[in-house]
Amino acid sequence: MRWINKLNETNTVAETLAAASRRRFLQGGLSAGVSAGAASLLRVPKAGLTLWQTMRSALGPDVASAGNPVDLGRYFLILRTQGNCGMDVTLGLDPWTDPRRPPATDMFIEYQDGDVIRKGGIALGPSAAGLAPHAAQCAVVNGILVSENDNGHDGAMTYMSTGDGTGKAPDLAGELAVSSPSGAYGVLVTDGIHTADRVFRSSRFGDVTVALDAPDLADAIARLLPKDRRTPLQGAQEEVVDADAVTKALLETLRGWRAAGQPMDDERVAAAAFLSGACRQAQLSMEASGNLDTHANHVGNHLSAQKSIWDRVASIFDLFKSLPYGISGDSLFDRTTFLVYNEFSRTPALDAAGGKNHNPLTNSVLLAGHAVRGGLTFGSSRLIGAQASVTGRSYHMGAPLDWSTGRPAASREGAEFIFPENLIRSCAQLHGADLRLFHSVAAGVKPIPGMFARAGGH
Repeated sequence: MRWINKLNETNTVAETLAAASRRRFLQGGLSAGVSAGAASLLRVPKAGLTLWQTMRSALGPDVASAGNPVDLGRYFLILRTQGNCGMDVTLGLDPWTDPRRPPATDMFIEYQDGDVIRKGGIALGPSAAGLAPHAAQCAVVNGILVSENDNGHDGAMTYMSTGDGTGKAPDLAGELAVSSPSGAYGVLVTDGIHTADRVFRSSRFGDVTVALDAPDLADAIARLLPKDRRTPLQGAQEEVVDADAVTKALLETLRGWRAAGQPMDDERVAAAAFLSGACRQAQLSMEASGNLDTHANHVGNHLSAQKSIWDRVASIFDLFKSLPYGISGDSLFDRTTFLVYNEFSRTPALDAAGGKNHNPLTNSVLLAGHAVRGGLTFGSSRLIGAQASVTGRSYHMGAPLDWSTGRPAASREGAEFIFPENLIRSCAQLHGADLRLFHSVAAGVKPIPGMFARAGGH
């Protein structure tokens, strides 16, 4: 694993078991109450509990760590687009739903009203149709104002990822790892994570999959370590050994899934890492099947590329719903909060090349799973036609929200736009972060009203 820096330790379940129960669980046979033969049947997602889940279930919902109970049931998985994207929200999470259609010169819409899927308080455009079976557990946030000017892909993604467009705050997953319990592997990431001045561990999904066929380094180190482990090097070696229990549980689950024909993709590594206690936060980058940055030839091409993103999100939800979480009757989906986003939307009308350009005036995100009020849409957007625009061009932009009611503002009084920092602050509350330690956004930033299924995100 690539371990970046060292987080001020909070004893996790994995560390507690590694320190106190390693021999009992890993050397003394399967003393959690299953035989070796039975354990081999418990590794396929839909077949039941893994060995690690069985151990955890035997211990009950909480394991004492340094005299304090450890909450096992809160994980956060961030799914974000990779590369230059900018998804046309009118094709996905913010489709046109008014029976009165605007002129194509103001907003080009390449679908009919019957192609929009309505599920409770959520409307899904044709690219996001695959999310329909999960809509009751999802919330959509529309009308996020990223910027008044186009600052490019990287600047907008930094702002969406941190709630701070200056680059002085870490990506959300890292800030959550600092302000709430995190596993021995830290934050699992696809392709790196922005740390700013925060100190936390991170590991790559690819390092975990490589370890599936590598020798167990911890066993070799354990045999070489002297009894008196006082030097910095010996302390670092001991850290590897202490994480061995969770590593064995993680790799055991993945090897079982691989033997059953499951692909070893990032989402399965994230699921196994959550179930084994290796981590509680992960950031997974998704690449579209085609070009999403459609400055030309937008029609058809962008819809297809965007559909590949939402179809993968739906398959990830399916995977997490198929995995039982202990003996509670919950699935891993029920215990995980998901955030899905990209950097900005696209302009409403086609340009001379038949494309749609960058539009940071509005953006849409999807939240799902633990603590999210499902089946609802928060925030909205509006179209300003070319005739009503001072520039002579149409604009699709976020609409002000009445923060006291959570509904679109009817007047200027109490009206505020939704910005990325409001989203990031909401995610901190959804994950139960200690807001005294959560520094990405200012303390006075408001969470999006009405989003939480349970008070305080619990």
